[in-house]
Amino acid sequence: MTEKVLKVLGTFIPFQVMNLSLDFGDCKEIGDVGLRDLMVLDPTNLKTLNLRFPMTKVTYEGLAILIYRGLAEMKKLKGLELNFENCQGISDKGMSILCGEGLRKLKDWKNYH
Repeated sequence: MTEKVLKVLGTFIPFQVMNLSLDFGDCKEIGDVGLRDLMVLDPTNLKTLNLRFPMTKVTYEGLAILIYRGLAEMKKLKGLELNFENCQGISDKGMSILCGEGLRKLKDWKNYH
């Protein structure tokens, strides 16, 4: 699977979807661009999101896109599961930002809006 598929997928996921689980494990051609393109989905009613990207090319930049351009728009989100296991482009620094600063900002943003 290539990154182009994620843009199409993000565009065609119906806004009525409340629970979404996508597994892109071992899709070695998927990276930050694909994650960004997937975030064009309409998150209006999304309550749970499970994204798996193990063994892909996603990096710290992809995590930032996910937090600041994707999750921040998901106002009804109650459940979140992310898996970026064995992504060579994600360092300890990237994970600490995702688990620390990024999720705190996301929580603050959701509490504010």
